[in-house]
Amino acid sequence: MVKKATTTAIVGMLGLAGALTSCSGMNEDASTWTYDAGQPLSMLMVWYGDDVLSPMKQRLLQEKVIEKFNVDLKIQIVDKDEYESRLNAAWMRGESPDIVWMNNTMIREAAGSGALLPLDDLVKSSPVWSRMPKEYFADSRYFGKIYSLPQNIQAPESIHYRADWAKALNIAPPTNPEELYRMLYAFAKNDPDGDGKANTTGFTMEGNLSRTGAIWRMFVPAAPRKLALYLDNQDDTIKSAYLVSADMKKALEWLRRGYAEGVLDKEWVLEKQKTAEEKFITGKTGVWVMGADMITPRYDKMKANFPNVHVTSIPPMKGPYGANYAVRAGYSSNYVIMSKTPNPVKAKRVLDYLLGPEGTLETRVGFEGSTYAIENGELQWLVKGEDKYYDPGSVLNSVHRLKLPVPNPMLEQNLRAVEGFKMEMNANSLYIPKSERATQKAGEFERLALDYISKIIIGQYPVDRYDDFVAEAKKMGLESILKEINEIYKKEKKWAEENK
Repeated sequence: MVKKATTTAIVGMLGLAGALTSCSGMNEDASTWTYDAGQPLSMLMVWYGDDVLSPMKQRLLQEKVIEKFNVDLKIQIVDKDEYESRLNAAWMRGESPDIVWMNNTMIREAAGSGALLPLDDLVKSSPVWSRMPKEYFADSRYFGKIYSLPQNIQAPESIHYRADWAKALNIAPPTNPEELYRMLYAFAKNDPDGDGKANTTGFTMEGNLSRTGAIWRMFVPAAPRKLALYLDNQDDTIKSAYLVSADMKKALEWLRRGYAEGVLDKEWVLEKQKTAEEKFITGKTGVWVMGADMITPRYDKMKANFPNVHVTSIPPMKGPYGANYAVRAGYSSNYVIMSKTPNPVKAKRVLDYLLGPEGTLETRVGFEGSTYAIENGELQWLVKGEDKYYDPGSVLNSVHRLKLPVPNPMLEQNLRAVEGFKMEMNANSLYIPKSERATQKAGEFERLALDYISKIIIGQYPVDRYDDFVAEAKKMGLESILKEINEIYKKEKKWAEENK
């Protein structure tokens, strides 16, 4: 298992268990941080994803880090789809980054082994982080200490659709699953692009069911990922959507029907994030599920090929568990500092800058005068290809409440379209890492669920075979894991109430 192997390598190969006690300067006040002369300190950062940091921004960022902190920061950018396997391979080769992105499970295991540097002193002394609401650090805290810094206030995943296709077919925005299905069917069967060819489908989705929550939550309280956890507010208990069998079967019937009738792309089981996105951008599918704040760069690409394109989000639909669009309260950047870094004070300085307001604008937008300029109220890119690394939604959703260098009406309209989404606790991310059994078993449950769900959707299994999955999940201990998670939840809630 990649996650387990990665953490084992972190702890075993780097020998970090006792490193925390030997680090010096850990409580230095952030206000005293100044440039120090001498040979630059080399530092390695593994950057999660290749969608933000362009080669030019990376170079300018490195120059600024040298100027500000006398740190020669090497940045290794890794594609999100390959990140965990690439990181695991790096650990096995004995490579030792100073700053690295980890998922919540890895952070918990590494922090528990003493492999990570706590950041409580940085948060306490910083005029930026110390003023943020405590809940911003909820998913950055493990074993009572903070190990990462908050980055984003999440926007909901929404169902983006070709509104120009819908207009051509005289279809109003759908308000329930059946109306959505009829629109998708028309996108697949009624030549929505008017080219006279049968070359479109309603939608596709990623084969591992990532970024499909807006579809599943039309029927069930959570998507079938990890343990499919959600908080039932009626009895204040964390439950699993896997066990909501009747409603899960309704979702499966909807998807199975779509696959059988050519509404759901036949290749969906092989789909990755990039291929699913590409099919929407190139006009092969009429619907695509992604964060509502991520529409702009995709729309710009579509506009170049389809001048009359109109894309927006379907407004939230009210299902049996509330709105199908949800923001799960999670803010963490998931960037952590290894406790064996040679200079923990400088490592914290660098991370503080990169995730602070200044670094966020420079990584998410660029460097004015070097990568972009503002002329006549419009952004002008000074480096070819720089525009593809600009995602204004990530700026607007920053925890730092930043403003765009130039207003973006398209993005602002799309964010208005999804108003009415619900806010809910990210139970998967918050509580799986806090339970050793849940951490060990979550991947097994997800793989088992995906196997059953995929076979049901493509018609290999009947819908009622979902009952067999539930029976297997119970045999694997799902109910006892839920009991353990709820004990942790109740304990934490009591502690929070006593320490208000």
